[in-house]
Amino acid sequence: MATAVNEMGAGIHEVSGNTHQVSAEANNATENAHEVTNTFNLAMSEIAALATNVETSADVISTLEEEANGIVSVL
Repeated sequence: MATAVNEMGAGIHEVSGNTHQVSAEANNATENAHEVTNTFNLAMSEIAALATNVETSADVISTLEEEANGIVSVL
């Protein structure tokens, strides 16, 4: 009977240890998910800024083309 109680206690201790390990891994996964989310959000902001810069550049090029055409027509 004592052996069975000792084995049960060891089993409970092992389950407890495994539970703590799983909990730590879950917390680690959550932290990693937050990190990925932050990185994704930063990338999206950078892409939006790049898109704005490309649009601005296109407008400047269009204006330059119009002015160049005006100069050519004067010549």
